[in-house]
Amino acid sequence: MKKPKNQTAEVLYLLITQKSITVKSAMNDIGILNLSARISDLRLKHNLIIECRKINTKNKFGRDISYGNFFLITKKSISNKVYNNINK
Repeated sequence: MKKPKNQTAEVLYLLITQKSITVKSAMNDIGILNLSARISDLRLKHNLIIECRKINTKNKFGRDISYGNFFLITKKSISNKVYNNINK
């Protein structure tokens, strides 16, 4: 796979290669602040099936919080074709 050329391609690349992505990892690792927008693009414009599983934890003040961990459900062969089309 070629190196990603845009944020949507980068998110899909990580979903294909790393199996999951969180808002925190997107922000820290690749500098994407609005992961939900990129996930929405992949779901709506490219018809990929991406599941979100909530992770419950506590913040530094001891309050309950949750965040999403996104997983690609679509077959890898289809996802790779979409990636190549997005990454032109």
